[in-house]
Amino acid sequence: MRARKMGFNIEKNAEIVERIKFYITQKGGNKSALARDWGISPSHLGVVLKGTRQLSSTMIENAGNKGYNPDWLLNGLGEPYLTKTVEAQQENAPDYFEELLEAKNLIISLLEEKIERLETLLAQQKLQSRQKNLPEERPRLEQED
Repeated sequence: MRARKMGFNIEKNAEIVERIKFYITQKGGNKSALARDWGISPSHLGVVLKGTRQLSSTMIENAGNKGYNPDWLLNGLGEPYLTKTVEAQQENAPDYFEELLEAKNLIISLLEEKIERLETLLAQQKLQSRQKNLPEERPRLEQED
């Protein structure tokens, strides 16, 4: 009786609690993580789960802002998570593709130059090593004759 006076249906509230438990399960059983997402304390979430308190409009708004679907949470309609939130975040994200591509090309160019210098240095060292060994080999050849 008292629940009706407070303005919420016990059966509907039980369904909402079950959907909240689904979200908790999705969070690995971490009630505190869900509470943080919704901008409430874990103890506040606890009283909502017990059915002694309803979800506040702020909680529902925070949930929606974090990608939880308020329609699914309250009425079981749609999917548990909003896809529009992710899409909106991607649309609003700066597009760094061209800058990243230019940076990649610059890095490749610098590495190619470094490889070329190292190959030249290696060739010089091999040549010097051969030249050092050549005088030693000549006397051996002369001794063999």
